[in-house]
Amino acid sequence: MYITVANASGSERFVFDFVANASASAYSSVANLLLGFLFPHIPKAFSNSPVYRRQHTFTFHLHKRRSSCYWLSSLVDNFLTLSARMQVTSPKSMAGQADYGRPGQCILKVINGKNPGTIKTLTSAVTLLGEEKGCDIRLNSPQIEQLQCVIVETPQGFMVRNLYDCDKVKVNGEAMEQAVLHTGDELSVGPFSFYVEYAEAGMSAQQKLAPEDHLEEERQALRAQAAGVAAQQSALLQEELRLLQLEKALQEKEKQLGLHFQEKHLRQVQIQRTLKSRFIKLKQQETALIGTMKKQQENLLSQTDAARFAQIRYEKLRNKLKSRKKTIARRQLAILATRNTAIDESMAKLSKEYEHIVKERKSLASAQELFQSTCETENRKLKESYDQLDSEQQQRSFKATTREIDLLHREKELSAKLSLLDHNQLILEQNEKHWNTYLTRLKLEEEGLEKRILNLREKLPDCYWPLPNTDSVATHQPIFNIPADAAALMIQLEGMASHLDDQRLVL
Repeated sequence: MYITVANASGSERFVFDFVANASASAYSSVANLLLGFLFPHIPKAFSNSPVYRRQHTFTFHLHKRRSSCYWLSSLVDNFLTLSARMQVTSPKSMAGQADYGRPGQCILKVINGKNPGTIKTLTSAVTLLGEEKGCDIRLNSPQIEQLQCVIVETPQGFMVRNLYDCDKVKVNGEAMEQAVLHTGDELSVGPFSFYVEYAEAGMSAQQKLAPEDHLEEERQALRAQAAGVAAQQSALLQEELRLLQLEKALQEKEKQLGLHFQEKHLRQVQIQRTLKSRFIKLKQQETALIGTMKKQQENLLSQTDAARFAQIRYEKLRNKLKSRKKTIARRQLAILATRNTAIDESMAKLSKEYEHIVKERKSLASAQELFQSTCETENRKLKESYDQLDSEQQQRSFKATTREIDLLHREKELSAKLSLLDHNQLILEQNEKHWNTYLTRLKLEEEGLEKRILNLREKLPDCYWPLPNTDSVATHQPIFNIPADAAALMIQLEGMASHLDDQRLVL
């Protein structure tokens, strides 16, 4: 708490800085210091020595928070009024001041305010004007400061003093820092204005009493006021103790809050660092996953190209087999056409075998169609999987949290599809091997038939049978005029044909 005290001329200015302790002696020392400066003729504020009043003007400023202005202003006011009332003079001073008399009281009449026309009589030596509750004349307005101005009683009259560096205090329309008020002046404080006048100077009923009665009444009044001041001091002491406890509690709370804030700040820094590291790791994982996906896509493209090449190769081989089968059938028909009617039964059997081969071709063709359809469905599935992969890649930028799960599922699906492709490739290789075995067996059969036919021709050089007509193979009558050797050979041919039938059935 700071108290600045100065005289009217402003030549002397002192600042007292003190902290209220938990003892009543501090208040008495501050009061003695303040009154010692204001009234240098007073030895002590609470002593029984005669009191002499200082004969010049003074002003004071209070620098304190709003909550404590009330008790400080009331304390100063009580001291000043008490010093003004303690006008007891010694016999030596009475001889020199026999003609001393108090001037008339100042009266303020409200012109502009809540209650215009009301009269405010200044009874104390110091009157405070402002918005604070402890002010003598309280002015409720946001334009008014807490302690706007002070009116002090002086030998020249009542003097007004502006406590702030502003133009809110005016006398007769002119902004004044300090001015003596005269009868007829207009005092304006912010939006409020007062008419100033002085009452006629005269003796009151108390002044007309005898000096001894007057002294006794003054002493009683002083005792009562001293008791009030003591009670007020005890209340102030309790209030100061409570304020000190509150201040200590607030300081402890501030320390705790500061520690808590530091801990929170450290936690936030740690969380930010962990988040940054996790974000960097996620980015690295994302780049790694993108690289693996690109490699998988390249592998799938290479596998699809290999599958297409294998399909083209299979089609070429199938066409070759068809052409070879046709040529073999034509050769067999040409060879059988040159034979004799005695080989009609073998020709019929061969035609049946040919029909069986045609059925096998059809079954093979159906199997090929089924294989092509399965390949097409697998290709469609692969295309659909490619489309799904593209859509999933577009969605990955918006769903970062589900990337790993989706990638795992897709990897499983791709592995399953790759396993299916590998299985299909194995099936294709097995089919190719079967076809190769079929071809080799057919070639061997063709070579064996040719050799047997040559052997038969060598054994029967003299026999000649006319070539049967292909149109009348079913209705051709067998030839009965055959030699004995030819009949034996025919039996051998029939056995060979039955053996060939068995072999073909096995195939």
